Amino acid sequence: MAETAKELSLRLRDPEGKHKCDIVIALTHARYVTFPHDIALAKAIGALSPTGQTDSPGWHMTHGVDLILGGHDHLYYVSHGVTSWEGYDTTHPVLGAEADRGDVLVIKSGTDFRDLSEFALELVDAPPGGVRRKAIAAIRGKRHSTQPGSKKNAHIAKILESVLSSVSDALKAPVCKTAVELDLRSELIRTQETASANWFADVLRHCYDDAPTMGSGSNGVFICAGTLRGDSTYGPGNITLGDIMEILPFEDPIVALEIDGASLWDAFEQSLSTWPAQEGRFPVISGFRVSWDSRRAPGQRVLGVWLVQEPASATNTSASPTPLSSATASKTSLQSTQSTNSGASTPVILVDGESVPRSREGRKYRIITREYMAQGHDGFLALKDQKYLVDDESGQMMSQIVRKYLLGVRSSFIL
Repeated sequence: MAETAKELSLRLRDPEGKHKCDIVIALTHARYVTFPHDIALAKAIGALSPTGQTDSPGWHMTHGVDLILGGHDHLYYVSHGVTSWEGYDTTHPVLGAEADRGDVLVIKSGTDFRDLSEFALELVDAPPGGVRRKAIAAIRGKRHSTQPGSKKNAHIAKILESVLSSVSDALKAPVCKTAVELDLRSELIRTQETASANWFADVLRHCYDDAPTMGSGSNGVFICAGTLRGDSTYGPGNITLGDIMEILPFEDPIVALEIDGASLWDAFEQSLSTWPAQEGRFPVISGFRVSWDSRRAPGQRVLGVWLVQEPASATNTSASPTPLSSATASKTSLQSTQSTNSGASTPVILVDGESVPRSREGRKYRIITREYMAQGHDGFLALKDQKYLVDDESGQMMSQIVRKYLLGVRSSFIL
C-alpha cells in the first residue's frame, strides 16, 4: 500500500502533469489489524499532523499522502494529531491504536451510516524545495451521530417504506421445494449428526472451486451447528428466501483455510469438547468422516479422521455425504442417496479415502469454514492464524452461497 501511495503521489503532484494536486487524501480499507496498519501506513507515507511535520524534518521531500480516511474497523476513531474534534475525545485510549503518538492524521467514521465526519483543513505552503506544495497546518472536525430521536426526512422515509415493502415481498418468494422435512431444531443439530445440517455443509463444499488459490478445490467443510439457526422444522413444501435468511442470519463470510492434520484434529476436539451441552460447537462437516468416543475426556475424544472419496457416479447430486460417527467402531463405507434426473433416489456408496494423520508435517488440507471460527471464536483456537486461501474480503456470506446454489439448479429439490 505504501508503494502504491507513493506512485500515485508522484503522478498526482507532478507540476507538469495532468492533476497538479496540492494535497492527496487516501481512502483505505486495510485487511489485517487495521489500526496498527493505518497508523503505520500514515507514518510510512507522511500523513503527518502538524506536530509530526515538526518532528520529521524533510517530510515534504518525499512522496506520499497528507491524510488517511480509513475503513474496515466498525468504530469511530480520530487520531490524536487533529487540532480539535467536536463530539469525540481524541485523548481517550483506543485498543489497537497505541502507535498513535499524535504524529499522524487518520480518521475512521464508523459504519452503516451511524456516523458522519465533517472537517475543515487549514492549508499553508509547504517548505520550499520539496515535492509537496501544501501542508496541513490545522484540522478541525465534528462528529455527527444518528440518534434514535433524530428527525426523519420525509423524502427518505418514503423511499425506505417502498424498499422495505419490496424486501418483504422478496422474503416470501420460494427458492426451492423440499420433499422431506428439514429438521433444524437446536436440540438435534447441536448434539448429533443430522441430514439437514449435512446438506448445508455439502452446499459449501465446492463454493470456491474456481478461486485460483484453491487448486483442485476444497478437501472438506467444517462449520459448527451454531451456524444454523431457526430452531424449527421447514417443509415438506416450499422453502422461502425468508426461511433461508432465518436459518442463516450471520453476516461473517465463508472463508477457506490451509491447515495441517494436527490442527484439524485439534479443531475437531475443540468442537466435540463440550458435548452433550448444546453450545453450538458440534461439528457440521462435508468431505470428512470423524470417529469419536463421547465417553472419553474432552480433548481425547477423536479416534480418527478420514477424507471421504467422491462418488465416481455422482452427477446432479442433491446431497454429497458428510458422515460423522459418534461410535467407537469405525465403518469403512457409508451409504447415502443420489437424485437422478427423474427425481428418483438411488443409493450412493461412500468409501473412506486416506486417513488424516495427527501431524503438523506433510500434507496440508484445504477446508471451508466461517470467518468467525477462523478467528478462533467459540473455542476454535486451532483454526486461528491459519493461512487464508479465500479471506473475508473475497468470501461470501453463507446465505448468499446457498441462495446462489438453489437458484442455479433448474429444478431445486432436497431429497
